[in-house]
Amino acid sequence: MLVKVFGSAVFGVEATTITVEVNIIYLLLLKINIKSFKIK
Repeated sequence: MLVKVFGSAVFGVEATTITVEVNIIYLLLLKINIKSFKIK
């Protein structure tokens, strides 16, 4: 039982950090797209 809870907790944290990283990358891509769009 303990192992299961600990495992899901670690997995939850990893999933959250991955989501945050994806969001940051997505925002950076959006900024780059907006900059290149303004230049055009």
